[in-house]
Amino acid sequence: MGGSDSHLLSTIGLAYTDIEAEPDERSILSAIKEGRTGSSGQVVPLSVVIIHILRGLLRKVRKSGKEIYSRIFH
Repeated sequence: MGGSDSHLLSTIGLAYTDIEAEPDERSILSAIKEGRTGSSGQVVPLSVVIIHILRGLLRKVRKSGKEIYSRIFH
């Protein structure tokens, strides 16, 4: 069982947590409490990082444009 903290659909599943435990609830909870966990996964591809940055910049430009427009025409 697991979840994701990903903010991008294309990066879901690239990282995961290793837990040293038997596959039952009690063993898993004990392992987490005792720190018998680790993280693993893949590096996010550079193309995904660049696209994410460009989308963020575009949102900022659009927001700034709307603010300037509302100051001028309202």
